[in-house]
Amino acid sequence: MRRGVTAALAIAAIFGAATIPGCGRGDPIDERVGSAASAIQGGDVDAAHPFAVGVCGVAAGPGQCQLVCSGTLIAPNLVVTARHCVDDSTSQTDCATATWSGHRYTSADQYYVTTSKDLYQATTGWHRVAAIRTPETTSLCGADLALLILQDTVASTEATPATPAIAYPLTDRAHYPSLAETAIGYGITQPGTNTEGTRHIRTGVAIQCIPGDTAIDCDPKLAFAGSAGEFLVGDATCDGDSGGGAFEQAAFTAGSFVVLGALSRGGVSVDGKSCIGGVYTRFDGWRSFIAGVGVEAAQRGAYPSPAWTTLPADAGAADAAPDANTSPSTPSTHGCAVVRYSSVPYQPFALGMLLWCLRRWNCTRKRTQFRRAVGKKTGYC
Repeated sequence: MRRGVTAALAIAAIFGAATIPGCGRGDPIDERVGSAASAIQGGDVDAAHPFAVGVCGVAAGPGQCQLVCSGTLIAPNLVVTARHCVDDSTSQTDCATATWSGHRYTSADQYYVTTSKDLYQATTGWHRVAAIRTPETTSLCGADLALLILQDTVASTEATPATPAIAYPLTDRAHYPSLAETAIGYGITQPGTNTEGTRHIRTGVAIQCIPGDTAIDCDPKLAFAGSAGEFLVGDATCDGDSGGGAFEQAAFTAGSFVVLGALSRGGVSVDGKSCIGGVYTRFDGWRSFIAGVGVEAAQRGAYPSPAWTTLPADAGAADAAPDANTSPSTPSTHGCAVVRYSSVPYQPFALGMLLWCLRRWNCTRKRTQFRRAVGKKTGYC
């Protein structure tokens, strides 16, 4: 694919996307995988991949979900999801200023996860959360990541954990060759509907851009307004898919499940009929953190630490801590979890970018008219 995102995606994202950070579906909180597009929009019901789990924020018990998110089992008692599923933030729109402001629930055991494809049932595949670990940073974009340590271990007969992509940089094509991903989540199938709660899958979703990637770097002038700790994919996820994994397509096709990141946010088309785009928090930027919690979870569960917790010496530079990166000043949007009994409507996506785009277009138009009139070139706006 050519450098940057396509013009169509750029325009769609700039003019139509909207999402909210740390929201749930209930208030008007439609929690799209952070905000992506899928039914996973345009996807199929998935009963074959129980390592893709549903995350349920409850008051009474499993299946009684007030908040719906998605996640990935990466060890027998460890799930990775989006931080906005467990924490609130000070802003829903600006990567440059937004910070985490507090916990959604008072204790970790108010969360359950299930390996079942159905979230709204109380008997199958449920495991209660014992502890929650999040990165030691106040930054929101690039740090929308949470690890849930379970009270018990998931039997191998129930689900085999996926492998988090932390050993090598996401730009390492020798280890992550595909420029596509498989998205899995429990979100809604279309904006404005109450269709969350069933696991869906969509394969072959194009990875639009990865900051620093020589083949598909992100053009800051286009739609992506995130941080170096994130990457952008095409349409496939919606509210409730937040925290769901992006699985490297080549490995997935071969039956080996490597998860590249957790869904953070996305947008909704101008006509409100489709979820568009998806921004994922990269795992390779938090390699030491994820490996460390992996060791802790293994000690709690009394099993050997997963092989991925031992990081290769030649894995590249140290963790690219998102909070150490320069965040863009342009507004972005943050995803939400589906909160059933209280929710927040999506806000316009990147309003600042829209205004900038309109000014730029007007300037370019005037420059072109002037060139035609005087017959010579002019400088840039």
